[in-house]
Amino acid sequence: MPKATKIPVSEIQRLAGRRLRAVRELAGVKQEALCERLRIDQSTWSKYEQGKRTPGMPVMIEFAARFDVSLDFIFRGLPVGMHPELVKLMRLGHPDLLTRLNPNKSDDPDAALSTYRGAIDPVGAG
Repeated sequence: MPKATKIPVSEIQRLAGRRLRAVRELAGVKQEALCERLRIDQSTWSKYEQGKRTPGMPVMIEFAARFDVSLDFIFRGLPVGMHPELVKLMRLGHPDLLTRLNPNKSDDPDAALSTYRGAIDPVGAG
């Protein structure tokens, strides 16, 4: 089974920053107001959005809860676990920030289960 392609950390960070900014802007929230809410310095948040730094988990969890997005979306571009209207807005305005979910695969649950179990290589499988 082929292994997933690894994306360089710098690219993940850059794309996460673009997603953070897109969500914030779609929500109509200014950086200053967000930073006050998250209790962080605006210059620090700016570096997150520019992809120069990665926020810590407490900040990311609070951001995700506030904007109804998932960390999977922020860091991987997977449009799961987030507000359905935000998914639509991202598809319309920022499709390049979304990762497709197996666009060429069927929705066969048996195949999905087999693929999943093969990918995680569980202990005692065989």
